[in-house]
Amino acid sequence: ASPAAGLTPTAAWVAERWTAALGAPVAGPDDDFFDAGGGSLVAAQLVSALRERFGTVTVADVYEYPRLADLARRLDELEPAAPAAERVVLPTPRRARAVQTLLGVPLAALVGLRWLTWLLAAEQLLAVTGLVPWLTPVPASWWWLAPGWLLLISPLGRMGSTVLVARTLLRGLRPGRYPRGGSVHLRLWFAESWAAAAGAENLSCAPWTAVYARALGAKVGSDVDLHTAPPVTGLLTLGDRCAVEPEVDLRGHWLDGDVLHVGRVRIDKRATVGTRSTLAPGVRIGQGAQVAPGSAVLAGVAPGELWAGSPAAFVGPAAESWPAGRAPRG
Repeated sequence: ASPAAGLTPTAAWVAERWTAALGAPVAGPDDDFFDAGGGSLVAAQLVSALRERFGTVTVADVYEYPRLADLARRLDELEPAAPAAERVVLPTPRRARAVQTLLGVPLAALVGLRWLTWLLAAEQLLAVTGLVPWLTPVPASWWWLAPGWLLLISPLGRMGSTVLVARTLLRGLRPGRYPRGGSVHLRLWFAESWAAAAGAENLSCAPWTAVYARALGAKVGSDVDLHTAPPVTGLLTLGDRCAVEPEVDLRGHWLDGDVLHVGRVRIDKRATVGTRSTLAPGVRIGQGAQVAPGSAVLAGVAPGELWAGSPAAFVGPAAESWPAGRAPRG
């Protein structure tokens, strides 16, 4: 159905998307979105359609301005989205794909060696304890098992090998933009893949995570609570007494089509980043600021502010209270 008469151009444009989302015609400018049968899911569908012209509109705008006329006036206050520039994304070069395929061999070998070490340890223990009578301990196996366990299974070996690989391959890496499939991208990909294959990422909640971060080149202050894996790039700065909860993405790089963006992540003194949050390259969390769990921070957070959401936005001042000292361990 065509939009009702007497609507402004923006209201008429919204009415078309409104009707498509709700499946009911618009009677006039006083129509209420939720009285007409709208809900949270339909509101999200409507916002997705409105972002065709108004890229900053949110679901919260629909809840705050449920009347058609009010929503249209709200959209008029927003800047229309600039037309996206046409961009041609180049495929990954064949040479890069071939290199990644070849580099998959040592990565697979590393995983296989770790499994063999576990199996050898289990075989020796079962033989020595007599739990499996037909197994016979092989004395020479301990000479292979001891160094294998130290290098492949122990936290020291897993972190140490990752630090050696990362510091060797990523020496001199600086924030910037790099081509996908280029030297920087391949070296970064291999360093991260090695960390995953070695199991270093599984040590993110260990008490020596801060030591691991420093070894990778990160700048870590005193009394830092780091409960997530640091980036292999070493492009991380953690201020005194800041806290990073588990499963926070601190990698500081992402692929945008055929461009690799690399940036430093900085978390200042007494700032807190909630679990499962993502910090984009170049983001700085100001002193005493807080990021709520599950947030995607794409821009810097000013000191003393609380941000939440995906993408994260300012929601109020951060809590002023802070523990007088570090919690006891043990």
